[in-house]
Amino acid sequence: MLKIGEFASLADMSIKTLRYYDDIGLLKPVAVDPETGYRYYDYAQLARAYRLSAFKNMGLALNEIGELLDGKMTAGPTRRFLRTKRADLADQLRLLQEQIAYLDNKIYEVEMDGHMAAYEVMVKRLEPMKVLIARGAAPLKQDVGVTVANLRQRVAAYNAYPTAPDMAIFTAYIHPPTDIPIAVAQPTDSRVRLRGDDGVEEDIFPAMTVAAVIHTGPYDMAPGWVALNEWIQRNGYAIAGPFREIFLHDDVTDNSKAAFELQFPIKKVENPS
Repeated sequence: MLKIGEFASLADMSIKTLRYYDDIGLLKPVAVDPETGYRYYDYAQLARAYRLSAFKNMGLALNEIGELLDGKMTAGPTRRFLRTKRADLADQLRLLQEQIAYLDNKIYEVEMDGHMAAYEVMVKRLEPMKVLIARGAAPLKQDVGVTVANLRQRVAAYNAYPTAPDMAIFTAYIHPPTDIPIAVAQPTDSRVRLRGDDGVEEDIFPAMTVAAVIHTGPYDMAPGWVALNEWIQRNGYAIAGPFREIFLHDDVTDNSKAAFELQFPIKKVENPS
């Protein structure tokens, strides 16, 4: 038989860990001296100790390891259990990879600019969204604000209960010189009777992934759009649809208090150059 220290050395475990495994019934010694309390192990128990360590390295909890070691699961449930654990670990790995990518991006910002960027980019998944939408066009770039306001008024006239803030949607990152296409959408689950003569329609936006930043203060959002576009290119994404300005707080009396979320729909580029 092996003393606990000898067994611990062969099993690559600490004595403290072996005592704990004994207490919870996961790896009990073959004998305990009634006078000294010394624990003794058998060479054959090394196989169980190795398997225990292997399961622990897979990220399994001790109670889960106990069920596997004691053969309480048949082949089918064991296979399903291990596949589920693998899927969980794969999700954790993806999260860690995203965290590393964010850290790399922050390091790049500090190295290039000497400080972190003014805009923080968030990537998020949007679920399908039912909306009331009005479409139009601004004759010139300086008419964009007025056109957006008019379209918002058309949609607001229905008094539909909003499920999220309304938004302006633009089909081009760089506005054309004339006839700039614009849409305004109000997310809502309300049932409305469309008038048919005001250009307002019902639509459903599909699920999508977006990169977003928050812009606060005056309406000059160009720096936010530039920062967002640079982040997308630098992180292996491509723009995948019309971009959006979400009206979080639009204070017409004091635009220094305004708040918008700027969104680009994105997709991952398979082999970014």
